Amino acid sequence: MAKLVLVGTAATAFVASAALARVAYPGHHKKAIKALSPPQRFVKIVRQNQLESGILAPAQADPAVVTAQT
Repeated sequence: MAKLVLVGTAATAFVASAALARVAYPGHHKKAIKALSPPQRFVKIVRQNQLESGILAPAQADPAVVTAQT
């Protein structure tokens, strides 16, 4: 009888700890993953600012400037 109680207690403890580990485990996602992307208006403004400052497209040289051929 004591062995049955011991086995039953061990089985109950194992099932309970497995259930708690499944709920509380921090390494898996509990919700669907949502992409982290900025608003489209913000992206448009940043691109426009970078184009105006010459970061995305370098400023064009004056057509009067001629490179020497060697």
